[in-house]
Amino acid sequence: MPTAALNMEIFEAILDHLPLADLQNVNLVCRSFNTEARRIIYKNLSFQGKNSYNKLEQLNQASVDIKVCIRKLSLAIGRSCPRSLSRSVTQQLLQLISSLPNLNTFAFKEVDHCIIDPTLATGLSELAHALGSMFLTQLKIRLDFCDRISGVPTAGPKNLKSLSVGWFMGDNIQDRGSSANHLYRFIAPSLPTLVKLQLTFCPFAFSDTHNLDVWLLASAVNLRQFDYTLQGNDDQFVDIIPQIFPKLLSLAVVWRPHGQPHSIVWNVNYLNALMKNQHLQKLTLSCDFEQAAGDPLVTEHLLSWYIRCYARRLAAAKVVCQALTSLQKMNWVQTHVNHEPITTIIHPFVVEERPVQDGKAVERVVRGVMQPWMGHTRTEKTDIFDAASETMEVSSRLEDLPGDIVECDIVTWERRYR
Repeated sequence: MPTAALNMEIFEAILDHLPLADLQNVNLVCRSFNTEARRIIYKNLSFQGKNSYNKLEQLNQASVDIKVCIRKLSLAIGRSCPRSLSRSVTQQLLQLISSLPNLNTFAFKEVDHCIIDPTLATGLSELAHALGSMFLTQLKIRLDFCDRISGVPTAGPKNLKSLSVGWFMGDNIQDRGSSANHLYRFIAPSLPTLVKLQLTFCPFAFSDTHNLDVWLLASAVNLRQFDYTLQGNDDQFVDIIPQIFPKLLSLAVVWRPHGQPHSIVWNVNYLNALMKNQHLQKLTLSCDFEQAAGDPLVTEHLLSWYIRCYARRLAAAKVVCQALTSLQKMNWVQTHVNHEPITTIIHPFVVEERPVQDGKAVERVVRGVMQPWMGHTRTEKTDIFDAASETMEVSSRLEDLPGDIVECDIVTWERRYR
């Protein structure tokens, strides 16, 4: 036994840091090593891509010894799954979930494909019933079903700590607000226990769909993180969020107006509402600054325009971080970049506290974080509409950009700043 010569916790910590190939070698050492290595190998499973639906069948056929090891399962089903197999895949998914006694985290994502039909009794309700029998603490589900909602609302699982839902269905023509009602009924059972809630409510194909009434979430009194992506220009709920979620540490709001070439325009009056979030440490907003500046995108991949967009958000971040004294991170999400509604740029900023000269006080300094378009030079025309105009060199080197910028690679950015 490993415990004879090594503390079990230390042994498990070592295995946790080993790559899969080494774990498979550990698996062959002896029976006790096999047991511990197998537990690590199957603890966290993630399948996506063209063969992800085949993995369902393989997992269903796995032994009980393997299934008891699975704590986290992430599955993404895409276009490669034949539509003729959709019902079969649904049944395999439900069968698998019901056979994993120790599953505590489940993520399911449809990509341009309908496996779970939320409008049918055999769709979302079956999934909710299967999940309700588990002791889940985290659930992430994205349903790419784009149709008008119908049927009876389905109650989701209880006692979740973290819940993320992607919802893209429109209202029933005869029942305005029905899509939001179905969404609310699904998340309602876990609201009292939730610490993290992420909602994407964007029925892009149905501009007449009513948004979710945020007041319905008031029972989530323990919420620390709220991420909300919605369709339309509704900004009234920003003022009531501090009343509903008084313990909020992280807030993200992304507006995606239907048929509009930009997100909601930044209004300095939003500060009055945001300042009521007394404990907020991280803030993400998708507000647009280019409309007010009369500087819309006129040609794609124009470096000088990227720099101007960044400078505007740096100035706004300084104002926000000055007003929200507990804020440590600020992200501006810029939508409709390069004339594509789904293309975005994230402008991350961090706040550092530095001692002033007398050493008795500190000042809050807002720093940008390096982005992929930074660190380059490019030749552009002074007048992009005049083919005969002169050219100029545009630099996005860090030393040439406004403000102070944190230099880091993409892995560090994802881990620390996103």
